[in-house]
Amino acid sequence: MLVVEERGGRGEGSPHARDVPSGQADLYELHFLEVSPFVSRIVAVDPKMTQQGHQRNVSLNMSSPRFRRFGDQLRRVELESPTGGKTLSQLSVAERSSLLRSGREPLNSAFVLEQWTRAQMEQGFKDSHGNWEMEEGDIVIVADSDEIPLRHFLAALQYCEVPSFKMVNLMLDQGMEHTLACRGAVVPLRSQVYEYFMDCPTKQPIWMRPNVALARCLMNGEMDFEDVRTSSRHRTSPPRKVAARHLHNVGMSLQDIVFKYGHYVEPRTEFLDSGLDVETNQEMMWRGCDPRAPELGPGSWYMSLRPSNDFIDPRNARGYCVEYEGLRRGLDLPFALLEERPELAGGLLWRGHAELRNPFAGRKGGTNYFHD
Repeated sequence: MLVVEERGGRGEGSPHARDVPSGQADLYELHFLEVSPFVSRIVAVDPKMTQQGHQRNVSLNMSSPRFRRFGDQLRRVELESPTGGKTLSQLSVAERSSLLRSGREPLNSAFVLEQWTRAQMEQGFKDSHGNWEMEEGDIVIVADSDEIPLRHFLAALQYCEVPSFKMVNLMLDQGMEHTLACRGAVVPLRSQVYEYFMDCPTKQPIWMRPNVALARCLMNGEMDFEDVRTSSRHRTSPPRKVAARHLHNVGMSLQDIVFKYGHYVEPRTEFLDSGLDVETNQEMMWRGCDPRAPELGPGSWYMSLRPSNDFIDPRNARGYCVEYEGLRRGLDLPFALLEERPELAGGLLWRGHAELRNPFAGRKGGTNYFHD
């Protein structure tokens, strides 16, 4: 079973706000088609508010043929804002506290709405009476819309028992207290990060998501879906091999990326940070994708604004995050949707497509005005 949460999308007041961005719909379809042969249910959580509480439009049009094709396997959870239209900055202390789940503490005050949203994922796995519609032996994958497990890893989950899950089940069968037994009930996956386009891998950050969880510990109340994402108490060590692809900002229009970074749970600051305008995103696309551009790092930027931290991390570079090809098996396989609809390559690939439209392509790098 897979649960997917939307991370981008337009807000009210942005251009064409009533339209579902085609790039986001492409990413959803790409994700669903990739995993559908290997999972029994796909749950897509579609909130009507951003992480900060600003109103946003839903992203998934269930009447579209591209999503009707998945039938009953796909379930959408549309979330109304629990803040009554207020943003986080407008909430009182009591209103913020009301968003906290019982017994949990916020990562920080800016994350309370984000954590509340993730906890609602369980709605997609229960019937109208609140009964679970999964079995204790099931496995649940919690992912953002741009975190896509590799096919061979999903196939392995169907036939191989996760060692830590085997131990959890053994301890629960022996009557051990849930808090102790369910340690090890979540496995973070090592993902290869791609910046802006699906043929632009980068070495950093090492992204340890999505997360794979044993349904039994969700069903017995020891943890919820938000815990799967952020709690270290239930987590075991990630596998060494890459098991997923993180398509960071892939398939999003430049305008949607600008909206995203202006309404993030950790928003960027105008006149200081990049990403809040089209041009700085275009430069980061070029630096992350073009082998003729200066390597990633602190120097040779045209912008006077501070690039994203990942782009000026001295450990980062263009290329795969693991050195040995055997640890990144499956990354070179094309996505099923691109095989089915090759015309989508124009919006999803850099080489031969986006590089022809990027105004920085062919340049040598500029003067660095920002400070690390």
